[in-house]
Amino acid sequence: MEQRAKAAGKTSAAQVYRRYINANKNPLENLKSVDLSHLSKEEAKEFTLLLEELEKREKRESSMASFYDFVKTIWPEFIAGAHHKRWPRLSTRLLQESQKD
Repeated sequence: MEQRAKAAGKTSAAQVYRRYINANKNPLENLKSVDLSHLSKEEAKEFTLLLEELEKREKRESSMASFYDFVKTIWPEFIAGAHHKRWPRLSTRLLQESQKD
């Protein structure tokens, strides 16, 4: 981390780490905290509708990427044990290995 700190012109490794964390935050979270006071009511409403659509699309995309996320999307009250989290990874790995043959 010290080398990264020097390269970034920072004096401590913690600053480099914080900069990295801030740079890689979910952009959707950044959009949620945007101040809309300077927009007209119509523009603010349009922005809000677009933000909701983006949230829906991200949720849909994540649920298509993993079976576990799909189950959590369909059944939010689902209480997952450790074996529920291992099974999707195992089944995905088995599927990928079978496709190689």
